[in-house]
Amino acid sequence: MQYRKTGKKGENISILGLGCMRFPKIESNGTEYTDSEAAEKLVKHAYEKGINYFDAAPTYCERKCEEILGNAVKHFRKRILLSSKIPLQEMKKTDDYRLWLENSLKKMQTDYLDYYLFWGINRKLFDEVLIPLNLLKEGQKAKEEGLIRNLSVSVHDSPENICYMLEQAEKYGTGFDSVLCQYNLLDRKNADVLEYAKRHEMGTMVMGPVAGGRLAWPSSLGEKLGRIKQKDESEKLFSEDETQLPTSEIALRYVMENQNVDCTLSGMSTLEMIDENVALSEKIGQGVQDFESRIQEAVEKLEELSRLYCTGCNYCQPCPAGIQISKILYLVNCDRIYGLHTYARQEFVKYCKKRGVPSELCIKCGTCEKRCPQSLQIRSELEAACRLLDGNWEG
Repeated sequence: MQYRKTGKKGENISILGLGCMRFPKIESNGTEYTDSEAAEKLVKHAYEKGINYFDAAPTYCERKCEEILGNAVKHFRKRILLSSKIPLQEMKKTDDYRLWLENSLKKMQTDYLDYYLFWGINRKLFDEVLIPLNLLKEGQKAKEEGLIRNLSVSVHDSPENICYMLEQAEKYGTGFDSVLCQYNLLDRKNADVLEYAKRHEMGTMVMGPVAGGRLAWPSSLGEKLGRIKQKDESEKLFSEDETQLPTSEIALRYVMENQNVDCTLSGMSTLEMIDENVALSEKIGQGVQDFESRIQEAVEKLEELSRLYCTGCNYCQPCPAGIQISKILYLVNCDRIYGLHTYARQEFVKYCKKRGVPSELCIKCGTCEKRCPQSLQIRSELEAACRLLDGNWEG
């Protein structure tokens, strides 16, 4: 495992981190639950492979994530970097900060968190909740008391608004120690945010490196990129060997090769995924020259990949009508971006037979759109998805 120096403290952080949103599942009576035993085994395996950054949140995994993670790491707690988050949407008064923090510490069986993040905020939450409730001061107080080591932020907004929040926090006298933002081949707009944060000595963590699993699909993006020629049209951008790289490897390497990224979070749910990604992380800085810039040049030419998409974060859940929104939008991307028409339609057929047609079930309440960090127009997206994927589903 390779490590980078992060933040003003310059401590070592593994360039691959474990995002604990997607712990292994088991099914019982038609319902999926987090498999605590398998999840703890997964965490310990990640640690043994050199991963030292573990990212949790109070509502992940049916609200069991923090408890599972805390139990898994208790014997090597001081040798890792442990993070969790606080949802500003739940904040009604200043004292709520301490209540959420103390609850996370209790569940994770630890006296302190290395990173404590204001969770998934945007400029509106920053201006209307974080600042008026003096939560920056609460965070600073928790740092001074040793309850947290780094006051951090997870952001979902435009690059301009993200930089505004980072600048304003500094002006209020309590700057952020690190920032977690989305960045991948399909959504590269936060490259400037990462550069800004790095320049201001903030730690930089990236979520969604394979675009919510879309870039982990077996179809090879490398083959598409391999068909793109250089300006003189006489030489392919990539060699034949390079075009055989699996899409997931291209996506992860693209993010990890960026020197402005300290740690790339991956929601790995199997031991095999950990082994594969750790092996990949050890290749960073080797092999293909200027890998990051060459891949970016090629992907920019694939204009259809630059559209806004669902990342599968599931912040839109639960849906009052019981629709698995990210599942449907995932199938749309399989069809449109990767050309997996048969797979997408077959999976849509299965879904509709089991749960009903999403466009018919939707009650048009708009709750999902208010929660979506991507600001997707989900109601119209679901209708369009059903038109695209209907494929005579009744048959």
